[in-house]
Amino acid sequence: MDIIDAVPYDRIKELQASPTVKISQRQGEQIYVGLDALRVEPFKKREVRQALNHAVNADALVKSLLLGYAVRLNGPMFPTTPGYDDKLPAYAYDPERAKRMLAQAGYPNGFDVEFAVSPSFQGIAKGTEVGEAIAGQLARVGVRAKLAIQDSAAIFSAYSAKKLQMYMFAWKSSPESGRHLETLLHSKTRGYYYQNPDTDRLIDAYFAELDPKKRQSLGRELHAYLREDAPWIFLYQQMDLFAARKNVTWEAKPDYLMRMRDVAVTK
Repeated sequence: MDIIDAVPYDRIKELQASPTVKISQRQGEQIYVGLDALRVEPFKKREVRQALNHAVNADALVKSLLLGYAVRLNGPMFPTTPGYDDKLPAYAYDPERAKRMLAQAGYPNGFDVEFAVSPSFQGIAKGTEVGEAIAGQLARVGVRAKLAIQDSAAIFSAYSAKKLQMYMFAWKSSPESGRHLETLLHSKTRGYYYQNPDTDRLIDAYFAELDPKKRQSLGRELHAYLREDAPWIFLYQQMDLFAARKNVTWEAKPDYLMRMRDVAVTK
């Protein structure tokens, strides 16, 4: 085998030490925690969703579990999505603030919720470990997230059937178009767990605009609004890592396709 994809992060140093192997990487999946803001009572409140973002230490997840092979996100956009605003701060890890916000929202003692996690759904790296860490962080602010570890097929089936309360999910296709925002957050597309007429209006305006500068401006407005409305617990964009023999000429491309015409092997 000349090229290996989905190299585990904790194997990278070992492979880098090999004289016959080289590493290639690209930006990969966006990982987030979805919340059922339509049927789970606490998640219907924006301040609760914001509190959960303050309760999760995404930077620690990136550093400790993903060994730095991820980029913290400040909202639902990828850094390559038109309108991504790098000046927007990510939610600060602040469990005391999260507790206050939950109390103000009517949950001084927290609440119980089922948290669906898959070990590797759609390429999520260390899915079970990340899920366990998030559940532990939420417990510190009184949110008792009971882990439901499922295989990929089961979690997607439950997702499509609108049966999940809180779930860890991944998306990576076409980040440069922003299409995931429409697919996942517009009420007339999936709309499984979140619907908001203001979000619909902003998404519609964003995709209807053909002028690049105006679309950037509308994207920044949409980005800021969704960050504030917090339909998800925003986490990170993880890296896709590949190992190839040094006699193979090939580099990972940002479009997620592996074209054999781009591969050359020398003796």
